[in-house]
Amino acid sequence: MINYKHLHYFWVVAKQGGIARASERLHLTPQTISGQINLLEEQLGEELFSKSGRNLELTETGRLVLSYADEIFSLGNELEEAIHNLPSDRPLVFFQDSAFQDFELSYALSFLSLPQTVGTHLLVLTKYF
Repeated sequence: MINYKHLHYFWVVAKQGGIARASERLHLTPQTISGQINLLEEQLGEELFSKSGRNLELTETGRLVLSYADEIFSLGNELEEAIHNLPSDRPLVFFQDSAFQDFELSYALSFLSLPQTVGTHLLVLTKYF
């Protein structure tokens, strides 16, 4: 499984245009960021940046990873906004029966006549929890 902290460091470096600026933004040393990106590259088996003089340029794989990272962190921001904007009177729904464990969330929501939004509180408890 991908390490999202490493992915975040990569994303900030790509957006900031370099490790030095990313280290200022993240309040981490350049060595720490460089090391974490190296671990991500090792895990993926591909280089994400190439050096062009003193500058870093995204490789083709780096551009692909950046596009996914953009979506992942955009969805994370949407999730935070949705959670912060939840109505406080929304009921929680609990399932204890493991029979619900294989249901898709959308089916469970329609079964319960709940809207299919991120803002729906749904906690699925199984016998393994």
